[in-house]
Amino acid sequence: MRQQLLGFKIILLALFFIFMLTSTKATFSCQLDICSALYNLAQSNQCTPCCIPITKTVTISSPGLYVLKCNVTAQITITTSDVQIELNGFTLSNSGNPIITINSDLSNIAIRNGLIKGSLNTNDGIAVASGTSDVQFKSVTFIDCKGGILFDGTENSKITCCEVKHCKFKNCNKGIFARYIQKCNFFDCLACCCNQFGFKFLYSNFNKIEACTTLDIDNENPAGDALGFASHGGHGNLFKGCAAEGIKKSTAGEFCTKTAGFLLTGTDGDMEEGTKIINCIANSTISTQSSSAFGIFLEPKILSEISTITSEAHGTTVFSVSWSPKEKFLAIGGNTASGNQEIRIYSFDGLSLSLLDFEEHGITVNSVSWSPNGKYCAIGGGISSTDNREIRVYSFNGSSLNLLHSEPHTDIVNSVSWSPNGKYLAIGGDTAGDSQEIRIYSFDGLSLSLLYSEEHGTNVYSVDWSPNGKYLAIGGGDNTDYGYQIRIYSFDGLSLSLLDPKGFGTIARSVDWSPSGKHLAVGRNTIESGGVTVSEIQVYSFDGSFLAALDYKTHGNTVTSVSWSPNGKYLAIGGNTADDSKEIRIYSFNGSFLTLLNSKEHGTIVYSVDWSPSGKYLAIGGETSGGKEIQVYGVMDSPSNCLIDSNKTCNSSGEEFLGYGILGGGDNSFLRNIAYNNDVNFSYGVVPLVMGILLPPNSIDNLCIP
Repeated sequence: MRQQLLGFKIILLALFFIFMLTSTKATFSCQLDICSALYNLAQSNQCTPCCIPITKTVTISSPGLYVLKCNVTAQITITTSDVQIELNGFTLSNSGNPIITINSDLSNIAIRNGLIKGSLNTNDGIAVASGTSDVQFKSVTFIDCKGGILFDGTENSKITCCEVKHCKFKNCNKGIFARYIQKCNFFDCLACCCNQFGFKFLYSNFNKIEACTTLDIDNENPAGDALGFASHGGHGNLFKGCAAEGIKKSTAGEFCTKTAGFLLTGTDGDMEEGTKIINCIANSTISTQSSSAFGIFLEPKILSEISTITSEAHGTTVFSVSWSPKEKFLAIGGNTASGNQEIRIYSFDGLSLSLLDFEEHGITVNSVSWSPNGKYCAIGGGISSTDNREIRVYSFNGSSLNLLHSEPHTDIVNSVSWSPNGKYLAIGGDTAGDSQEIRIYSFDGLSLSLLYSEEHGTNVYSVDWSPNGKYLAIGGGDNTDYGYQIRIYSFDGLSLSLLDPKGFGTIARSVDWSPSGKHLAVGRNTIESGGVTVSEIQVYSFDGSFLAALDYKTHGNTVTSVSWSPNGKYLAIGGNTADDSKEIRIYSFNGSFLTLLNSKEHGTIVYSVDWSPSGKYLAIGGETSGGKEIQVYGVMDSPSNCLIDSNKTCNSSGEEFLGYGILGGGDNSFLRNIAYNNDVNFSYGVVPLVMGILLPPNSIDNLCIP
């Protein structure tokens, strides 16, 4: 009797288990627990319900627990929900693509505890189709796959509430590639020795990536990026406690490819927004030749059309516009306007300009330039009717200008430029009484002291310091002795030494170094050869000693101003009415060639263009255009409302272009970050604490360690 009762109880228990497994009301977590228990029983040869061995290529169309009991070469397609695959420490391999497919609109899938091996990086490990939810991958290692896990959602059918824990991706092209996913968690995963990236998310929202690591990513494709973590066009994602180490491109890359530990980016009108990078590390991001390197990069992108943000009337011609380093203020210099306001300072809130202060110079102001810390504004112009001082330096407290110092040049000053460290001011002008058209002043925070002067032989129209402060570019008229319109000088802190002059038979109106210091753009008067206009725009490469001509473009009239975007990918130019009536043009630059992207009609001559530090805006100054001589255009979009907090970036370097610790800008917050031993620790929008300047509200306590 007791044996009969025991047998009856066992039968009831088995029926109960089967009922729980087949009941539509049972939860997935309960099923996994039951299946795990049954699997343990199967291992002890006591009971084998629900444990289905996988021995060959199979389509799983019934819920249950599926188990590997040895290494298997097979493909698996899952077409039903409520499936668990226990790899059981064995290897699943195949040359088909993908090795495991999870069909669309399924839920409650789990794959655990084993290895998935691809075929020479030609096939994906696991592909998850759109509409899927509640999928879990735990303790799975992916080797030699094209992509480890591919989440392939769509805009209208996203993948939701998935979890990837303790997984590893080795020698894959890509670790995790996720498109249109949301509310998914990635924890303690490692992407090692991958070719393209560790973790990349497209149009994905509210995902958490925590304690994950990318190590030794090296993209050998010249056209490809090398990325640790990247999110494109998403919202509200969180990268916390992650590390990107050894991200590099060891082979020559095409210009504008990126090497980045962490990248937030997007496209025109669809930028990353509200994402956080917290307590993360980016170490040894290295690029060779034409690729740029970044520890953390919030990347702006050019807009498909130039849009007018705001405009203001000056009352007469504007010759110079200059953004402050924090993009909150715009300085204007021009002809005598109403109220004798040749100098004006506007505040800018992203939508409109508001006049804060103005000063009388007494005659035309040709050039205005903010110091790197935004505390001072230098002015150059005609011989002042008030004090015969053509050079002036004002302090600025955020609301008003105060004259600190003024200097005579004895003739018109056409250009002023602060050195990157703010210690020197370069001056270029018409031939002065002492024939010294080029002058270098030292600045101690209160006054200017003449340090060095140099004869150019004729008028100088433009001066610009290289980003590292080691070189000074000069553009002007025909040098009387040699016919050189462009000169490059080296600067040792005391004097200038001529390196490489260039002549091309016409006046150089504007010179501007690229952010990397590897290229120089020149705007000039029209050159004609045999009655044919040749070019007014020229780009040179610079190797530290010599200029080499690269590409040139015809504008159809004099180009008066050139300005590189902060990322060096684009060049804005302004000038006289062009052959297509477009005085403003934006070119892309690939390291060798210029390509016209956008153009805009101003209606008359443009004398000055200046790209804002974030790259989002382009300020224009010129002659009257519908009564508005000052224009601010929207030209780029960038990630916004992102938080970059308590991160460390170090050892970012580039062979041809600089390596940056943190590159930011726009409406984002940068708090308590540490950057050291990078070619450039912080750049536009991210202000280090040790500069000793008033920090903007969105950039606090960032520490730069030399």
